[in-house]
Amino acid sequence: MSSLKTLSIVLGILGAIALSILIVKSSQNPFQNPSEVGLDINTYPAFTQNFSEYSNYEFKLKYPNNWTIEEYQPNEFSQIVAELMPRDRNFKASIAPKVLIEVRPLKKNVAIAAVNQEATKAILDFLPNAKIFENRKINLDNQPAYLLIYTGLDGKNKLQRMQVGIVKNEHLYLIIYEAKIEQYKIFEPTVRRIINSFEFL
Repeated sequence: MSSLKTLSIVLGILGAIALSILIVKSSQNPFQNPSEVGLDINTYPAFTQNFSEYSNYEFKLKYPNNWTIEEYQPNEFSQIVAELMPRDRNFKASIAPKVLIEVRPLKKNVAIAAVNQEATKAILDFLPNAKIFENRKINLDNQPAYLLIYTGLDGKNKLQRMQVGIVKNEHLYLIIYEAKIEQYKIFEPTVRRIINSFEFL
């Protein structure tokens, strides 16, 4: 099992316990600056042609026609509902660039700052050699969300990840992009466009 899926399971277990009781004081809020709308949405607008659409779990998003999608049924160990990957690439499956989408039920709606704090702590505690480069608030579909960009080790492979989280109707929606560090920039523009297309139904 990759460290991303292991971390996902750990985050899910921790989230069920911690996110329902975590209280974040305003002095601890990492989102003091005004939030950005989407991920550089003027530079990376959502797709208008040559795209497919995924719609389920009360949200939808667009992705390129030359990417594949695998859909999953969430269970007690993993809340992954879909995995997107570039098509026709000679990648090893375990370290191929991918976008994972998770939907985690919460006991109650939780402030996005509290979710961000717990996600940050889990990354630093459980991902080997973790280093966070960016941690800030954004708006996604007119809702407050957070953006984390960080690196870490999966076995001997150094990976870079982008994580976007948003809470609505007592559910945490996560979009996580993972790639080997030397491949991360290749697909980042496409991933930003995928994220910018996210909409609640």
